[in-house]
Amino acid sequence: MNPLAIIHRGREVDCFALGSQTFRVRISVARDDFDCVEINYAMNKYAWDTERETAPMRKWASDGQRDYYQADLTGADTRLAYIFLLHNQKGLWYFSEDGLGRTFDYKRGHECYFQNPFIHACDVHRVVSWADTAVMYQIFPERFANGLGKKDYADTPWDGEPTPKSFFGGDLAGIEQRLDYLGEVGINCIYLTPVHPSPSNHKYDIVDYEAVDKAFGGEAALRSLIQAAHGRGMRVMLDGVFNHCSSQFAPFTDVLMHGKDSAFWHWFLIDGDRADARRANYLTFASVAEMPKLNTGHPDVIAYFSSIGAK
Repeated sequence: MNPLAIIHRGREVDCFALGSQTFRVRISVARDDFDCVEINYAMNKYAWDTERETAPMRKWASDGQRDYYQADLTGADTRLAYIFLLHNQKGLWYFSEDGLGRTFDYKRGHECYFQNPFIHACDVHRVVSWADTAVMYQIFPERFANGLGKKDYADTPWDGEPTPKSFFGGDLAGIEQRLDYLGEVGINCIYLTPVHPSPSNHKYDIVDYEAVDKAFGGEAALRSLIQAAHGRGMRVMLDGVFNHCSSQFAPFTDVLMHGKDSAFWHWFLIDGDRADARRANYLTFASVAEMPKLNTGHPDVIAYFSSIGAK
C-alpha cells in the first residue's frame, strides 16, 4: 500500500457543488490498494455527532496507476463535514485532514474532518451543453499551416527543424484552408493557442489583448476562420493568457517609465520603487523578464480582463 498516493484536494477541486443541495466528492488512491472506499459524512457539520451517515463511493475510473472514487451527497443543509473509510485485506483505514490512520476519534472530528461549509449559487458546477460531445484539437497557429504565402520574418523552411525562437510563418488562413480535413477526422472544436500580437512564436507574451497578430492575418482572418468553422458545425476557442503579459504591454511600459506614479503600478508585483527590466525585480512567468506576472487579485486587473473576456 502507498499512503502517499492517496489524494483528496478538498474544496472546489475534489469537493464541489453539483446543485444547490448536492456535493460531488472525489478521492484517488494507488491502483488496487483498496477493495472499496466509503465516505462518512454529516450534511450539517454542527450535527457531526448525531446526524453522521456512511455511503459507498463508486469507482468511476482507473488507469495504469490509480483508482478514482466519487460520491454525490444531497441534503437540506450544506455545511458538509466528512472523512473517508478505506477498506483492504488488512482492514479499515481512516483518511482525514490529519492523514491516514488505523483509528479515528469521532469526538474530536471537528478538529480534523474535511469540510465545505456552504453552497453559493456561483459555486454550482454547470456543464457546458456541448462539452460531452466535443472532439477538440489544439492548434499552434505559427506551426500548423501557411495560407498567406511567404513571410519576411519567417526564418525556417516549413520542413526545417523547429527551435524555441524560430518562425515558420503559419497563420489563420492556413487553418481555415484545412477545416475540411479537420472535419473529416472528426474534429468539432478547435482550440487555438494565443493569437494576439506578441514578439514570440508562441504568443503567450501578449502585447495587445484587443487585437489579432498581423502575422496571423489580423482580425479579418480570425473572423473569417470563425465563420468558416461555424459553417461546418465547429466551435473555436481562444487561449486567454491572464496570468502574465509581454514586457511590451502598454500598462507595463507605463510602469517602466513612471514607476510608482504610474496608474498601472498595482497591476504588477514589483520589489522596490521602480521596475527594472534588466534586474527583473518583479514577479514573472518562469523567471522570464519579458513576461511580467500580472497582479490578478487587484480589482483593476480583474475588471480589465473581465472586459476582455466578455468581448
